Amino acid sequence: MDEILKRKKPKLVDMNNNLPEEVMDEILKRMHIKDAAKTSVVSKQWRHRWASIPEIVFGSDQYTWGRYIKSNSDKIKVVTDVLLLHTGIISKFELNYLLDNNSYAINRWIVYLARRTSLYHLVIAFNVNRPSFF
Repeated sequence: MDEILKRKKPKLVDMNNNLPEEVMDEILKRMHIKDAAKTSVVSKQWRHRWASIPEIVFGSDQYTWGRYIKSNSDKIKVVTDVLLLHTGIISKFELNYLLDNNSYAINRWIVYLARRTSLYHLVIAFNVNRPSFF
């Protein structure tokens, strides 16, 4: 019985911590922004890694926003927070049918993104469900 208790437990290999940074970046780049942010709990090496992915895409689907983020002001806050927490280059930014024409928030995002010289792809698509007065 004592022999069983004295046996050492096998060490678990943490494959996540052994990945090169380029591989982690490629994994995150292929993930939905919401899932990429969730990887922060995987390990210390992944904690803030999502904040440096070069492509940020916000869709209009239920998955992007979940059931709790419904109002335009909540969506604007999420996009603003993601941009402010982002630490790396942004080469692609897409905002697909996120909100109605909220020029103040969009103007701030465009100014912020314009200061990042690495932006090559920018898409901002508006909802067309509501009648426009312009």
